Amino acid sequence: MPTFTYKARDEEGRSISGKMDVSSIKELQGRLESCDFFLVESAMQGNSFLEQDIFKKFIPVTRKNLYALTVQLGNTVSSGVPLLTSIKSIIGTTKNKKLIDVLNAIQNDLSSGNSLTQAMRKHPHVFSQFYTGMVELGETAGLLPKMLSALADYIKKEMEIRNKIQTAISYPAVIFVLGVGIATYLLIYIMPQFINIFQEQKVALPLPTQILIVASHIVTNFWYVIVGFVIAIILGYRLFVLSDYGRLIIDRFKLKIPIIGQVIKKICLKSFIDGMYLLYSGGLPIIFSLNIVQSIVSNRYIENIIHALAMHMSIGKDLTTYLSLIDLFPPDILSMIKSGEESGTLANTLAKISEIYNDEVNSGIAGLIQAFEIGIILLMGFGVGFVALSVLLPIFRMGQVMAR
Repeated sequence: MPTFTYKARDEEGRSISGKMDVSSIKELQGRLESCDFFLVESAMQGNSFLEQDIFKKFIPVTRKNLYALTVQLGNTVSSGVPLLTSIKSIIGTTKNKKLIDVLNAIQNDLSSGNSLTQAMRKHPHVFSQFYTGMVELGETAGLLPKMLSALADYIKKEMEIRNKIQTAISYPAVIFVLGVGIATYLLIYIMPQFINIFQEQKVALPLPTQILIVASHIVTNFWYVIVGFVIAIILGYRLFVLSDYGRLIIDRFKLKIPIIGQVIKKICLKSFIDGMYLLYSGGLPIIFSLNIVQSIVSNRYIENIIHALAMHMSIGKDLTTYLSLIDLFPPDILSMIKSGEESGTLANTLAKISEIYNDEVNSGIAGLIQAFEIGIILLMGFGVGFVALSVLLPIFRMGQVMAR
């Protein structure tokens, strides 16, 4: 239960201050008023370093947690349950400790008279700008249950895509790690034994064997240099990506990678279309929708394009004119957007485009999985063949020498 510090006064002007363990500010007010005091100032007190649950800081609020929260909140609110009561009931069923803290803070903000949007915006690490924008739209239009339901569907589709991507990456990653492990074992423990035999027999070594010997020498004697080099590359990459310029360069490069770049581009465009449909069909003006939806694209290069598109439309230009100048959407999609914009049915058009991109993303991920599998098989085949050739060729030569 959180601890609140407070200052209060009674009708005669006497003031008191102190601490109290209560679940919300509303409960604090009730307890003080029962003693004929009125709350003047309050603040939730943070725990000391020793009292804090250190491990809680490293617990992520996953998309699955957010999806469950959105579904529960949508169901309770649509049933007519007050928002504060809904949050309280969800806290009782939530197992993620970090999310429980967030929900407790939201409950206290709601008790203080803040809106759900204001309370959620204090936790940007959990609720994105797009999420809070949808909630704000629902609160403003009186359609909060509908918007929460739409958000839940969006998060579910996003999780499905992420699961497919993880499936596509996991198999090649496991095979790659196993391959690196086996190659390292061969270079450190197996190859030195063959080297000694070859040197004793004074066999002329072919080029593949010489390459393998050099690699074995480097891995065995300079492994710390290799580890340091890998760590330096990872840290350098992370620092580079953290900068705006670095993130832009990397995200732009990702879109140019064969096969992978096309899949990334389709996923980003699907997120853009889905977000635009939810916001625009909910009644938010298209310029405001563009400003919000750029935060869910997860690619800085495409984010900049969407930002420029919003600026383009803010001076009275139409949507299709700008999109036709950039290599973002194919001609058939541009024609659909233009038709929807001119006929005033842009929301319905965005829904149709979302279905098209959903199919394209699924087929793209399936093709990516096949490409990864073929690439891994070829790479492993080449590696096994090279090692076998490097070891067997000197053995054959040794046999020839002994036969003579």
